[in-house]
Amino acid sequence: MKNICELGIVILLCSAMFLLTGLVSKETARRNQCQANLRELYRAEQQYEATYGSLPPLYIAKRPQWLFWHHFVSPMVRDVRSFACPSDPRMSYLFEKSSPLFGGIVALTACYGMNRFMLPAGAKKAGAPEFKLKYLKNPSHTVFLMDSVRPFVTPDLLWKDKRNFRHDGKANYIFADGSVKHLHQNFFGKFEGKKFITDFTRWHWR
Repeated sequence: MKNICELGIVILLCSAMFLLTGLVSKETARRNQCQANLRELYRAEQQYEATYGSLPPLYIAKRPQWLFWHHFVSPMVRDVRSFACPSDPRMSYLFEKSSPLFGGIVALTACYGMNRFMLPAGAKKAGAPEFKLKYLKNPSHTVFLMDSVRPFVTPDLLWKDKRNFRHDGKANYIFADGSVKHLHQNFFGKFEGKKFITDFTRWHWR
């Protein structure tokens, strides 16, 4: 009986380990797909810039519906699922084998946000001759796109909504040089008591 109990415990432990390994593997796959999405959206932004001579507008306020950056780059995106983060529960149905693809719905749902400071006015203030990524002085230091439930993002809004940190408490970011990083909030500043002090040099056009 003792041996049977010990065997049962070993089986349970092995099952738990396999389950945990499977969950970790699934999250790793989702995180990798999310990073691939950001690379594709970055490529689409570059193509838009090459075609129209500048980065797309962050947004255009119009009736009956505002237009955001992803409306403008969507014709350049090769797969509409690039707009959908697989770790965003709102998008999970898209990754089921039987799921139909509703392109319009996907494109209008914000899984990724653009840095709110990526504006022509910011580029002009920094002395850039045109609203193009190549005129950023330190693109590897500047956030461009990221996991977000909003179509554009300021740091204070990003930190407040935990749904943005959907990959093991972290979020995926792509910087203006095309590098993708999986980062914790602390990468962008530090806590002083309960208040988080953001390093805005990683957000402003410089």
